[in-house]
Amino acid sequence: MKVARFARNGSVSIGLVKGDGIISLSPFDKGLSDIDEVVAAEGWARAEKLMTREPDLKIGDVEFLPPLSARARVFCVGFNYKAHVDETGNEAPAYPTFFQRTHESFVGNRQLLLRPKVSERLDYEGELALIIGRTCHRVEEGRALDYVGGDTCLNEGSVRDYQKHSATGMTGKNFDSSGSIGPWIVAATDVPHPDRLALSTRLNGEVVQQASTSQLIYGLPRLISYLSSVLRLLPGDIIATGTPAGVGSRRVPPRWLRAGDRVEVEISGVGILENAVIDEPT
Repeated sequence: MKVARFARNGSVSIGLVKGDGIISLSPFDKGLSDIDEVVAAEGWARAEKLMTREPDLKIGDVEFLPPLSARARVFCVGFNYKAHVDETGNEAPAYPTFFQRTHESFVGNRQLLLRPKVSERLDYEGELALIIGRTCHRVEEGRALDYVGGDTCLNEGSVRDYQKHSATGMTGKNFDSSGSIGPWIVAATDVPHPDRLALSTRLNGEVVQQASTSQLIYGLPRLISYLSSVLRLLPGDIIATGTPAGVGSRRVPPRWLRAGDRVEVEISGVGILENAVIDEPT
């Protein structure tokens, strides 16, 4: 099952993706009024019963929005593929390194990425993102994946010069509409082996990143366990698991995103996230 957040005729809704259509979830679908309620285990169970309905909308008739609930927090992991660590000249961190991104820094599938006026160094970073489905606090690694509600694709667009302005890199990671997420959330039960997924990023049709989530330095259970040792994770919270080698900033010459570029992040069993780039309007 897949749940998406979308806009149509000025109204924002959530719905279940079925074939090339969407089954809208109205306020009358009790307990499924926001996307974090769907990704919870009991939410998916209720949603499954609604899959018998016929779609009332076509995918092509809606604008996909980031599949983020109003309450969701987005936690991103840095330096989590060895080849990426090597290409940056850094050492692998002793512990997972996290920072946060704002909702405003993301757009949805086929929405426009903005290259900010203050920088020419917007870079792509394809990643797998996990969505927490059950409240968890100090969970053991052996049980950590039980708390995952779903998976999605993420492009952690980074403004590299601003990233160097702070030790955490947070300034370069939070420009409005610089990254993307989606197009939907796939139920964790439909992605039985999230630690063996093929990930690729394409720039204008050319593969620029390619890896497997099996190559993560800190695997998915470790990320969930570590972060939940610090704070209580809630349904809808998102963990972006890190990007592989091949980022534009480490190419010779560097390959910065330009207006007219098209970036695709594809993850096996999850989907394809596609966005075009434009310059920030005056």
